[in-house]
Amino acid sequence: FTCPLCVYNELCQLGAEKPLNSRMYKYRGANFLPENRMTRELELHLDSFLRDQMRQKHRELGDDYDPTRFAKVKVRCVSNIERQISEATTKKNARLFAWLREQNNYRLNFKGRSKMILLFQEHGGVD
Repeated sequence: FTCPLCVYNELCQLGAEKPLNSRMYKYRGANFLPENRMTRELELHLDSFLRDQMRQKHRELGDDYDPTRFAKVKVRCVSNIERQISEATTKKNARLFAWLREQNNYRLNFKGRSKMILLFQEHGGVD
């Protein structure tokens, strides 16, 4: 994932693009990235885990604990690629796939997905 503003700034420095207006530079944050069911579930579980950790730290440290350090975490899937795994792409892990084929009757030609999941945490109003 490459930040669109970073790409735009590089193009401006090279002289390939002219600035459109100041609205282009307004940072919107993780709230404006699309979310799906998987990211919502991950976000809920991660949030409950972090809250449990926060409570445990509060019990251990007592009054020395600073609860303002806890910030809500946002989970977003920024890339979802479906690809065909074939014998040509399994050359790197040939021994692993040979073992899987022998033990579990795995096929070497199947569809797979690659996902890039990013976690955002807000600090001082910025993700």
